[in-house]
Parts: sequence; structure tokens; C-alpha cells
Amino acid sequence: MSEALPTALPELVMTSPRTPPLTMIRRVFAARELVVILGRKNFFVQYRRATIGVLWAVGLPLVQAVLFAVIFSRIARFPVPHYPVYVFSGMVVWSFFLGVLVPSATAIVHNSSLSSKVYFPRAVLPLSVCYGGLYSLAAGLLVLIVFALALGTGLGLRILLLVPAILLVTSLTAVLGLVLSVSHVYLRDTRYVVQAMSVIWLWITPVIYPISLLHGWVRVVLDVNPLTGIVVLFHSAFIPGVGPLSLAWVSLAWVVALLPLAIWLHARYDRVVSDLL
Repeated sequence: MSEALPTALPELVMTSPRTPPLTMIRRVFAARELVVILGRKNFFVQYRRATIGVLWAVGLPLVQAVLFAVIFSRIARFPVPHYPVYVFSGMVVWSFFLGVLVPSATAIVHNSSLSSKVYFPRAVLPLSVCYGGLYSLAAGLLVLIVFALALGTGLGLRILLLVPAILLVTSLTAVLGLVLSVSHVYLRDTRYVVQAMSVIWLWITPVIYPISLLHGWVRVVLDVNPLTGIVVLFHSAFIPGVGPLSLAWVSLAWVVALLPLAIWLHARYDRVVSDLL
């Protein structure tokens, strides 16, 4: 009597349920207190052992602004009134953007020990980095206002432009951080690509030069740059007539375009990223 052959076992496929986007949004909103706690911790731990503490958050962009102002006021002589204030206002927003973008892109990977112990939406990690950066931005803006008043730059109602400028730069940095944080889980070169691009990004953003000096295809590149409209708002809050405020709509369009992508990525991969860390 011949022995019966064993029947083939069914194929085992490991899958992870996808989180609906609206559910992911509700989970992140429910974890908003965790965003605040982690963001505050990240900021103060960063400067905990420094001699002058959180003053470094203001000192670094101020030193950069002074160097740029001294060098370019003597070499290029850009036709911008109150040029030191112009440069410092641009450096404040640039320092916030760059200081948040790189660590938020690596937030999920760098906090793998935390996310592997207990479940919470991984979007909390890059968002907490962005929240922590707001402390540096607030300190920088306070020094910027004092700096502008000390140099005789009158402050009028245009200072209210800081409100949409802060909302835009925070939103843009947050959605970029959300997208890049998932990308970094799968492609660990992401952080180096961001660091390399930041070198180019600084020079195609009108931080230290007026946008009116550029024309042709270079001007087109600046106009579609998501940071250009934000930087123009920061500049215009202290110095009138330094650029078209309409470019802020381009920055808003980038935020609106990237937000659905950020939500989809975290809804799609939130349950599986911990297995790849």
C-alpha cells in the first residue's frame, strides 16, 4: 500500500493592515500631548550641557547673519535698506527650517528603541521635532525684533506678516519632515541627500540677497522654491518692498500638495516601519 503524499501547505503571506487616513489623523491628534512633551524634551536636552544653554539657538543664526552682512555689504552692496536686519530675518527662518528638517527626517530611525516598546503613531516623532524647533524660532524672533529696533528699523503693522510666515514655515517643515521620516526608514541615504540639498537650497532662497536682482530661468527657480515666499514674508515684516508677497501662495500650494502625501505615507506604513528599524 503506497503512502499518501502530504498535501501542500497553504502559502503564508505576512501582511499589515493599512490604517485609514482619517483614523491616522485622529490618532495623531489624540497624541498631541505626546508631541508637546517630546518636543519640549528634545529642545532642552539639546542645550542641557552647553555653557550658555539655549542662547546657542539665537547665537548661531546671529553670527551667520553678521558674517553675511559684513561680507556682502562690502562685496556685493545689495540695494537693500537696513541690510543687517534683512539678512538676520532671513537667517532666523532658514535656521529654523534646516535645524528641524534634518532631525525630523531621521526621527523615526533615531527613536527606534522608543517606538518598538509601545505603539503610538510614528508621525508623532517628526512632529515633536518641529514643535521643539518653535522654541528656537521664538527666541530668534525676539532677538530679531530687538536687533531691528536697535538699528533704527521702524516696526509698523507689517510686523503682523510674521503670523502667516510662522504658520507657513511650520506647516511646510512639518509635512516635509513627515514625508522624509518614512523615506529614511526605507532609504537610509535620505539624511545625506537632505544635507547635500540644503547647501544648494540656501543659495536658491533669497535669504541674503533681494529677489528683484534675478531674472530669467533663475528667477523661475526662486519663484517655485517653497521657501521663497516664506522668506519674503519674514523680510517684509521688517523692511517693506523687498519682494512680492504673492509668492506666499506658492509656499501654501506646496503645503497643500505635500500634506495628502504625508498622511498617506504614514497611514500606509505606520504599522510596518518598526519591523525595518
